[in-house]
Order: sequence, then C-alpha cells, then structure tokens
Amino acid sequence: MAILKENTVVSDPDTGQPVVLSAGEQVPAWAVGQVGDHLAEGGDVEAETSYEDQKVADLRKEIDRRNADRDPSGDEDIKPDGTSKEALVAALEADDARSE
Repeated sequence: MAILKENTVVSDPDTGQPVVLSAGEQVPAWAVGQVGDHLAEGGDVEAETSYEDQKVADLRKEIDRRNADRDPSGDEDIKPDGTSKEALVAALEADDARSE
C-alpha cells in the first residue's frame, strides 16, 4: 500500500479541478498515474491495487472514471450490487479480473 509522504495536488480526471492529497493518505486508484514514487512510501504507486483501504468516494470515482471510457451501449459498465464499500470493492475487483 502506497502512502503519501508529502502533500501533493493532482487533477480530478473528471473535472480537471485540482485535488489536494494529504500526507499519510493512501494514493487513490484514480490518481495513481499522477503521483510519482518519490512522494510515496510503503509500496510502488503503480502497483497500487488495494481497494479495501480506499475511501468510498474514491472507489465511486474510480468506477465512474472506468465507465466513462466505455461504450455506453454495451454491457461493459461496472454496476456494483449496492452502494456499500464491500459492493464497490467487489465490482472493481471483478472488473480487474475481467480485463486480465
């Protein structure tokens, strides 16, 4: 699990607005491509896959980001079985397994 050593600012992939990530937080999945390894400790930022340790809002944002890149007429959208953190994690893990 990659944890930020310092505060940093990244761009929200949906809005382009700046988002502050604070030292001590886990790097959210949607921000992985924007945070260099020099800002994290405890793991390779690019290898970040632990959804269980992420916030519900970050999990939802990752699902929305992935769905935005897909054909809306297809059945490829991620559709969690509920709104709980466990349902969001399960949906993301299932999507990861499908794309392998």
